[in-house]
Amino acid sequence: MKKFYLYCFLFVLFVLALQGCGRSDSPVSVQNKQNNGRTLEPASSHVVVDQEAIMEHIYQTLVLKRSSRGTITKEPEKTAEPEVPEEVLEPVASTPIRYTSRKDGFNILMPFTPTVTNLKPTKSIDVRIYQANVHDGSIKYSVFCHSFEKKILSDELVRIYLDSSLPDRLVGADKGQVIRKVLTKFRGFDAKEFEHISIEGDAEFVYKGIVFLIDGDSISLTMVHPRQIKPKLTFDRFTESFELLPLEPIPSPDDWEDERLGLRFTPPADMSNLNRERGGNGLIAMFANEAGHTIGILDATVAYPGITWSDIHQKLSEMKDCGDGFYEKVIAGTATKHPTVQLLRCVGNDTRIYLIQAYAPQKTYFRSLQKFKASMKSLSFDK
Repeated sequence: MKKFYLYCFLFVLFVLALQGCGRSDSPVSVQNKQNNGRTLEPASSHVVVDQEAIMEHIYQTLVLKRSSRGTITKEPEKTAEPEVPEEVLEPVASTPIRYTSRKDGFNILMPFTPTVTNLKPTKSIDVRIYQANVHDGSIKYSVFCHSFEKKILSDELVRIYLDSSLPDRLVGADKGQVIRKVLTKFRGFDAKEFEHISIEGDAEFVYKGIVFLIDGDSISLTMVHPRQIKPKLTFDRFTESFELLPLEPIPSPDDWEDERLGLRFTPPADMSNLNRERGGNGLIAMFANEAGHTIGILDATVAYPGITWSDIHQKLSEMKDCGDGFYEKVIAGTATKHPTVQLLRCVGNDTRIYLIQAYAPQKTYFRSLQKFKASMKSLSFDK
């Protein structure tokens, strides 16, 4: 057994050394309503290094002393199942609670408030794990949130990532048996659903999970339980209770300033200044994150010489009034780009009119809305 753990650890180190995902334009567009269909096409034959599977493998094998979960083969498959003892109900009665994480933007049913573990397996990956264990730890409910420095954004890279999620090699190391795995949709996003059985000593454990990507990062929901025990909080009820929420506004600790214009602005913590040169288009500053969400500050009096507040109000009347001085507009996509949403706010005086505008893919715009508004309200000027 010691040799097995050593082998797993060395293998993980080797694979982590191969890490790397390219970046590309964001493919995402308003959160769809709950999609319970678990269907679709079998995985393609792409192979990439799967950091999420590796992290779950490390966490389950080395931290929780459990074997890894995972699987991927080309076709959804079913295999002959050995006889199992008659199912028994989970012996400990529990009433699930609805747990909310503002930091990672979700809520979900859990048996009780989960423990939260932060890991950093490499310089380019951060992992936060929300886990609740019941029945002496043999039943586990987990939400894994993986944040990648290099976001997985293009349709092609998303498909490759899902195709290689939870590789078969991790199941094979545990004498695992693949029950099913299939590409599907989850909350409107491409996803992979899987189920396999792992033999651990004399016991058999069922691993079920769904993994999907949002704004280039991945979220996976997993449940593990002894095969002969029927949990009261079922996997379907656990996953169907999952809801995405707007992300908590976290301001940058450092303000941006333009002394020439007397401007001061506090961007979101995850956005950095692109340091673009000023041109005749009136653009003063642009801030962006790796997922393709941006905030720009524009001097309208330079971009549109002779513009007046009356002109501004006329233009704003063509947009959706969101209240509190914010206006919204959906910008249609193209064959290569998904639709985006523009959020606009105007400030200024008799001589200067500043437009501050934010953009995000339509599908994930709701995730950034609160932090957009908090930052856009921070723009101040003294000239």
